[in-house]
Amino acid sequence: MVAAGRAVLNRVAAPRGWFLVCLGLAPVLVFTLISAWSRNAVLFHWAAPGYLLWIPLLAAALTGESGVELISPTTLRRFSIASAALVAGLVFAVSLLAQLPWPNFGSNHPELAYPLQDLVTWREVPQALKARGYMGAANIVVGATSWHDAGKLDYALDGAMIVTCLSPDARQYGIQAPLASFVGRDMIIVTPSSRVDDMIKEYGPRFASIVRQDDVQIHHFGQPIVDLAVLYGTGLKP
Repeated sequence: MVAAGRAVLNRVAAPRGWFLVCLGLAPVLVFTLISAWSRNAVLFHWAAPGYLLWIPLLAAALTGESGVELISPTTLRRFSIASAALVAGLVFAVSLLAQLPWPNFGSNHPELAYPLQDLVTWREVPQALKARGYMGAANIVVGATSWHDAGKLDYALDGAMIVTCLSPDARQYGIQAPLASFVGRDMIIVTPSSRVDDMIKEYGPRFASIVRQDDVQIHHFGQPIVDLAVLYGTGLKP
């Protein structure tokens, strides 16, 4: 931001810097303003294309090419090494923690639930589908209510069954497995049990019938992490 501000002040003497400021200003300004009044979350990386275009301005300021040196080369080198070591250490720590059991703090401390739940593979899902005789059935598709869950299902099933997404925001599943191509087929819907009632109300009308089956519990080192509700919908409607 400092480098961009200086480029604005020097826009006459250094028009190339002013050009970069103009290119990156729109996403930075728009998403910053939206976040000021929007009730929905504005993710920090949405403005990243704008900041990306300002990186040359920062590089020029750090190397002194802009006429003013923001930081000495020695300090910059030390900061870069420390930053790289910190990121590598955090990645290693999180990867290691994901392979270790999490202490059981009991139901009295729900805030201390397993923090890396999204890294746990839903390996029990294909086991449950195989035990129920659904695995590989030609007329059955596996569905999720969000593209996040669809990705976890797809990873766990490893191509054994087609996975699609019922949400309007289906991301890649709206292209590789669009709902329109499965009209008339049965679907096994897997969703966290905490929101299953809302899911039945929302997606039930899309099927000729929908029935809740036994839940599937996902474990990590023997500890239950999340309960998944399993719904069986027959005859997906157009």
